[in-house]
Amino acid sequence: MKILLPLSILISNLFFGQYHVPDFNITKFINDGGISKEIYTQQNGQLKLNEKYSFDKYSNTIKVTVDQDMNDGSSLIGLDYILDKENRISEEKNYFKDNQLNEKFTQIIKYRYTKSSKQLSYYDSNNKVYLKTFFFYNDKDEVVESITLSKDDLILHERTINYKLDKYEISETEKFTFPKYKTVTKRELDKNGFSIYTESKIDIYSTPKQYMSDVVLYFENEIDQKGNLSKKYGIYGQKKELIQEVITQYLSQ
Repeated sequence: MKILLPLSILISNLFFGQYHVPDFNITKFINDGGISKEIYTQQNGQLKLNEKYSFDKYSNTIKVTVDQDMNDGSSLIGLDYILDKENRISEEKNYFKDNQLNEKFTQIIKYRYTKSSKQLSYYDSNNKVYLKTFFFYNDKDEVVESITLSKDDLILHERTINYKLDKYEISETEKFTFPKYKTVTKRELDKNGFSIYTESKIDIYSTPKQYMSDVVLYFENEIDQKGNLSKKYGIYGQKKELIQEVITQYLSQ
């Protein structure tokens, strides 16, 4: 796909906090009996394996194989999601490779839940928390706000608010530390909860001013027998193009 992938890469590079966010519900995946998931994404006109998730029931851990370049010159080469008794993520281990020094290192994020919030704590190499992200939920278990701040100096780095307007879901994110920016994303979902329309606006606060064109994308989705995404198509006028395929294996298969 000519527009979606560069846009998603840009947004992920701007995102302050988690290095990799699964594009599906981990808890639902396990509760559905999922044991593995392979995500193929279109790159240069071909579908290529981009992410692989494997569930180890004995350690209650999802192991992720991925190869994602980071802004600092390192590469994210894998993750472990350690789950709690409710099949929620309790700890996240990110495995990196320093491409210049040819060394590997690990970064840990720990999760804590309440009835109306979720807290992520980021640990440095000395096993000390340096950053926290808080997610706040409404009575429908939907995220309505999130904030990211430094633990010691309480500097607010990023804030996101989510709300609904007519048939659209709106997400507004503003980052207050370098690089400063604001994004507004408007989405329309199909009956299964997958996006069929996305409109994104990015405003980068810099000198000189950086302007980026608004992006509007249309999609069509197919689901498997469990109601999980199996194929995503990009719609360009009268043309439909397969941009992502998800192969999920379940215990019953």
